[in-house]
Amino acid sequence: MQKKDVYLICITMIICSVIIGLIIGSFILHGLEDIAAIINHGLLTINQSIH
Repeated sequence: MQKKDVYLICITMIICSVIIGLIIGSFILHGLEDIAAIINHGLLTINQSIH
């Protein structure tokens, strides 16, 4: 193992973790949007049944 190899491995791991983080983050954001839509739908139906 040379120092160059260690640097390359570190850089690759950092890039991979950033990409994975972005993918997971976008999935979480989409999930939150879905949950918000479901909650809004539920609140609307509750309001309609009250009125």
